[in-house]
Amino acid sequence: MIEAYNNLLKLESFISATQQFEALVVYLASQGACLEQHGNIEQYLQTAGNELLRRLLQGHLDHRATHERPRQSVTGADGIRQYVLSPVCSTALGDCFWRGDSDSSCLSKERAS
Repeated sequence: MIEAYNNLLKLESFISATQQFEALVVYLASQGACLEQHGNIEQYLQTAGNELLRRLLQGHLDHRATHERPRQSVTGADGIRQYVLSPVCSTALGDCFWRGDSDSSCLSKERAS
């Protein structure tokens, strides 16, 4: 099953989310999880599942930022052009970094600050 997801999802922005999903599946299929009470499994899923959702949102923001035209960049002493990393977005799922600098971003600058 995990191999099907790996073949389906080849986007670099979502690697962290894919790893979190795989960790969830591995744990849920483990002998240790089979010995846990249902309430403990639900609590684990709430915590680890929320982290999966946060990583999916971060992946979406990262993916979206690669398709936006950046407005601010800095050239370092080494001559490499760097893009300004915007502030942390506090979302219902947790903190994410907003790397885009376009009006089309799904999170406004006001929310990101």
